[in-house]
Amino acid sequence: MQSVHPLVASSTQDKLIQARGRGPGPSITNEDVNAMPRKSSTSDKKKVTLLAEGDGARKQGNVCGIDMHKDMAECCIIDGVAILHLQEYANTKAGIAKLVTTLKKYKVTSVAMESTSEYHVKLLFTLLESDIPALLANPQQTKDTQGKKTDKLDAKRITIAHRDGRLRPSVIAPREIATLRKATRTLVRIKQLAVQCN
Repeated sequence: MQSVHPLVASSTQDKLIQARGRGPGPSITNEDVNAMPRKSSTSDKKKVTLLAEGDGARKQGNVCGIDMHKDMAECCIIDGVAILHLQEYANTKAGIAKLVTTLKKYKVTSVAMESTSEYHVKLLFTLLESDIPALLANPQQTKDTQGKKTDKLDAKRITIAHRDGRLRPSVIAPREIATLRKATRTLVRIKQLAVQCN
């Protein structure tokens, strides 16, 4: 094999030019090819941005929306194409237990409800303690509804908005903080009544 003087080619690119027949010089090796700088393709530079909760990240599986009231909760469960369940439950310990059983029966993957006064608190923490993912939405997000306002219709709209990823989650305070807030509101009401009586 013919030896090649190292000064014949000053760089890898010179050697490549010489190997293409543009001048005498050494043969090019695989190491030379691997050392050549490569242009990165534009596809390598593209970044994929995943949709976040509230930005249109569509839910998979069965989802539920709940319209909360002081004495009742209207529950709507849907899959991708149909309403699977629509029923009213009492906002009591027994009613919430039945609702949780129903959610597990339909294998609901996520539940959304509005933050309405303190009516949602019992159900919300029961869901979280039952390992059922729950989203607490600001009522302003679901306030603008079209047509006749009914509890069943509100529950459907909450469910569909949740399935389509249009509800932004509110911060869920720990149970201890929620209990403290409730006690504070009660104390404020008591003081207001005391002032009125004097």
